[in-house]
Parts: sequence; structure tokens; C-alpha cells
Amino acid sequence: MKQFYIIALMLLAKISFAQNITETKSMPGAEVNKSTFSIVKTDDVLTTTSTTAIELTETVEEIQQEQVLLADLISLPLPVLKSSTSLEECILKRRSVRQFKNKDLTLEQISQLLWAGQGITDTKNKLKSAPSAGALYPIDLYVVTSKGVFSYTADGHKIARTLRADLRQGLSNACQGQTFIAEAGITIIITATLSKTTWRYGEKGIRFASLEAGHVAQNILLQAVPLKLNAIPVGQFNDKEVKALLELPTEQLPIYIIPIGYQK
Repeated sequence: MKQFYIIALMLLAKISFAQNITETKSMPGAEVNKSTFSIVKTDDVLTTTSTTAIELTETVEEIQQEQVLLADLISLPLPVLKSSTSLEECILKRRSVRQFKNKDLTLEQISQLLWAGQGITDTKNKLKSAPSAGALYPIDLYVVTSKGVFSYTADGHKIARTLRADLRQGLSNACQGQTFIAEAGITIIITATLSKTTWRYGEKGIRFASLEAGHVAQNILLQAVPLKLNAIPVGQFNDKEVKALLELPTEQLPIYIIPIGYQK
């Protein structure tokens, strides 16, 4: 509720500031610098400088997004299907980064990354973005954020909260102290339910599920490039600790961990 009040106050401040600009325009010998919204008297000295409208808008949007991420079920924005960055450029520029700014990702960025990893790309046949042996899809994705942990559902393109705590530091500890995991904006956990493939393929189903996790990971890593984000795939972690920390269902095993964020 407090954050709603903050949003309201900031919007009122923005309206008030706009009114001040209008009044200033009518003042003799004064002009408004639109790029910074500074009020300048041409026959005197700088009298006042206010927060830019762009910064104010960005702050309001950040608070609004925080409110959205407090919900238990979130319908994600539709993914962007075309960009100005070619696949070849994504392959060229993809690099593993281990230094991140402690900055949250936007809901649009999270949406795009999850869609790239496991999104539905054929609505008629419910086929997904990464290839799967027999189209059995044993993979599930979880997103660890500063606002909690979410599971991704491709059908309907949505995320559901599973835990409310910020577990990034705990996840870093479970990954044998790889500190950059605690700093990344989000971390995507790729899990596999092996029974979804082994019932048909026997022991080879284990291999197929692991290969599929790699397909999903590569899609996510390449998608990070046009989003101006950096990522790194992590395979060194304590399976039991990760599973316990995220309270994963009994049948789901963590296979891959991908911290994603802005490079420091």
C-alpha cells in the first residue's frame, strides 16, 4: 500500500512540475530547457533544476513493476518475434560473464528469456522453442529474483510464485560460493523430470533430457544478447542443496543454472 502512495505522490509531482513549466514559459526573460527541464533565466543565473521527466517516468515504472512482481500469478508480456540483431550477431557476441550489477530485470526481459527457453512456438501442436525427444518436454524453468521464485508455464505464457524470499545468496552458496549468482538480476534454473522421457526411451531418456536442457540453455544465452544482457551457464552446484532451497517437486532435478543480468 505504501508503494501505491509513492506512485500517486510522484504522479502528482509530475503534474505539478508540468504546471510549473507552463507558468515559467510565461515569465519574462525565462526559458525552459526541454532536454533537462531546467528553468533558466536568460538575464540572470540558473535558479532551479528539477528531476527530469524521463527519470521520473522510469522510477514510476520500476515501482509499478515491483507491484506486479508481488503478485502470485503473472501473465507475461507477449514476446517480441523480430529484432534488429541477427542470429549470427548473437552467436558472435555471446560471452560468459561473471560480474553483474545488482539490478532487477524488467518483466519484458524475463518474458523474452523464458519464451526463448521453453515458449510455445506452434500453438496448434503445442510445440516449444527448443527441440525435445518425442516432444515429451521433460524440462521446467524456474526464475530466482529479488522478489522471490517463480515457475514458468509455457501454455498461457505466465509465471507463478512458488517462494517469496530473495534466495539469490542461498543459491550462490549452493553453487559452492560462486558470488556472481547472488548479484545477477535473475537466475533461471533448468530442471528435468526424467520419468517423462524414460518411460518411452528407458535409460536413454536420461541422456535425452540432459541434451534438451542444453538446447534450452543455448536459446536463453543467445536471447540475452539482443536484450543487452549477459549470462553464464553454471553446472557446478550441489544438487540436493539447490533442490531443497527451491523446494522443487520430488521428481524434478536441477540440471543447469543460468545467472543473467547487466554486466558490471
